[in-house]
Amino acid sequence: FRVVGLLVMRGIAIRLLSVTPIDPANAPASKRPGVFGPFLATWFLVLANPITLIAFASVLAAAGVHEMRLTVMQGLILTGSVFLGAALCWSGVSVLAAIFRHRVNAAVMAGINFVTAVMLIVFSAMISISIIAPEAMPLFATPDHL
Repeated sequence: FRVVGLLVMRGIAIRLLSVTPIDPANAPASKRPGVFGPFLATWFLVLANPITLIAFASVLAAAGVHEMRLTVMQGLILTGSVFLGAALCWSGVSVLAAIFRHRVNAAVMAGINFVTAVMLIVFSAMISISIIAPEAMPLFATPDHL
């Protein structure tokens, strides 16, 4: 799974570097991004991100959930609460994006794309090193390499 995630990260970085942003204010309606595609992409990236899963598991373990004897209903409520919290977080990010959307032009988007792509390339390089030589990157090592 790490190699697949690595390839996805590099693919996204390459796409960000190769695409020319369109100024949203001047874009024809057919070129404006829809809502459904970015939502699905974000949803699958969040679900596929092992750090997200580890973070949720860590918070729940720290809270002692593993020691509680939860009923099925309590487990569903806990899971629903986590989902609702994540949805509220993304809603807040979406509201902020909508508020500042008019201030973002094509040049700003190009800068954001470049910084994001560089960060993805750096992280994917670190993951590549951790796959080849796990002892060199203990932060990214999987439990079987510790």
